[in-house]
Amino acid sequence: MRQPFLWIMVPILSAAPALAQELRGECRVYFAGSSTLHDFDGTGNCETFALRMTETADGTTIVTETVLAVTVAGMQTGNANRDQKMLEMFGADRFPQIAGVLGGASLEELRRQLHDAARGAQFFPLRLRIRDVEAPVAAKVAQLQDDAKGLNFDLEFPVSLTAYQLEPPSVLGLIRVADQVHVKVSLRLNPLPTPWPAASADKTAPR
Repeated sequence: MRQPFLWIMVPILSAAPALAQELRGECRVYFAGSSTLHDFDGTGNCETFALRMTETADGTTIVTETVLAVTVAGMQTGNANRDQKMLEMFGADRFPQIAGVLGGASLEELRRQLHDAARGAQFFPLRLRIRDVEAPVAAKVAQLQDDAKGLNFDLEFPVSLTAYQLEPPSVLGLIRVADQVHVKVSLRLNPLPTPWPAASADKTAPR
């Protein structure tokens, strides 16, 4: 049986000029899943977010921790009964958002991590928060573009619903949504501030 897929499109990273700045972004969610009966897909929206960057005394640009939130109530599959079961699974009345968390780091280190992950040398670190459970995920990077025209890339990683203490929806115990969800986060930010330094693709990210 084909595993389900959850697609998230989120703008997230940028460079900073000499002074501190705040960049705002928006995202939209596309997801598809599998069950013992059939596949399904749906859409959702992310909350507007701010990406804050500061420059230290030695000229290092620091990206602060950034939270990307998807509103559960806005996720729809085109089937009212299925949507209601999804809201119940996520406990939307108590936990209205799913959040992806990017830890703070220097802009140079984040770019190195992206290029290393795109080459398969490492995974890109993220944290995923569903309900009251937050856990790290190791993401693969694909379709990386890092130049003056923009910073674009995809993050791909699997998520187990039960690992986040979620009970996959079922109907009469016979029709059940698969536990494993494959996630793809497509990130876009254009245009970038100038000047945009050349990427250091051959360097290994600091461990």
